[in-house]
Amino acid sequence: MSNYTKTTNFTAKDSLPSGNAGKIIKGSDFDLELNNIATAIASKEDTADLGSLAYQALGAVSITGGSITGINPLSDSDGNVRSIPQSGSAKTSSYTLDPTDNGNFIEVGSGGSIIVPDATFSAGQNVVIINNTSGSITITLNITTAYISGVNTDRSSVSLATRGLATVFFLSGTVCIVSGSVV
Repeated sequence: MSNYTKTTNFTAKDSLPSGNAGKIIKGSDFDLELNNIATAIASKEDTADLGSLAYQALGAVSITGGSITGINPLSDSDGNVRSIPQSGSAKTSSYTLDPTDNGNFIEVGSGGSIIVPDATFSAGQNVVIINNTSGSITITLNITTAYISGVNTDRSSVSLATRGLATVFFLSGTVCIVSGSVV
């Protein structure tokens, strides 16, 4: 982006005596000034009256040490960021977690079990599992290393209690920590 910089000093020309050749304003003087103005205008973003269009025009924005206000609800491709969306419908048989489940919850209804695969998820991803049945369900941990939150023992499976929930947090593609109503 460039700022407009005046090239011709018209005021200085005004102070020259009548008949002085330097006092003459040529078309090329005007042309140069108008081109400078056009370049400056064309390289600036018009921010006047953006209103709600500002949100759409900005796209991805990085904010450091600030805040976002006026966007209600704040959402992404999964919906409202204050809500945890359900991944598909309630599971009634064995279900293997998929990377598309990241940030979502999986409901197990009327029976079923969950399998946590190895080398499928990335660091920082997570899935919430909800047991909406009248009995415990099994979460099979096929991942290389699976810890229960607060316990330093690798586990191959856990039971999720009736109406309980568990969060599977991935430290890497081969290590996860399970927390919640599990034994």
